[in-house]
Amino acid sequence: VFEAAAEWALYDNDGLPLAEGFTMASTGGPNWGTFQFAIPYTVDTPQLGALMMWEESARDGSPMHLVEHPVWLTP
Repeated sequence: VFEAAAEWALYDNDGLPLAEGFTMASTGGPNWGTFQFAIPYTVDTPQLGALMMWEESARDGSPMHLVEHPVWLTP
C-alpha cells in the first residue's frame, strides 16, 4: 500500500457493516510490510462475513486495490 496506509471494513452475512477503520503496515510500497490488528464486533449467530481492505487514491480518495477476505464470525 502507498505510504503503508490501508482502510478496512468488516461486514456480516447480510452485507451490513459491523466495524470499519484504518491501519498502517510496517512499510509502504514497493516493499512488502506486515500489519496486525483486532476488530471488536458483535453478531447473534455464527455466520460467514467479509473483511474488505483497500487503499485510498491520493488523487480523489476512491478505493484502489480492493481485496475481500471471507471470515467466520462467531457470537
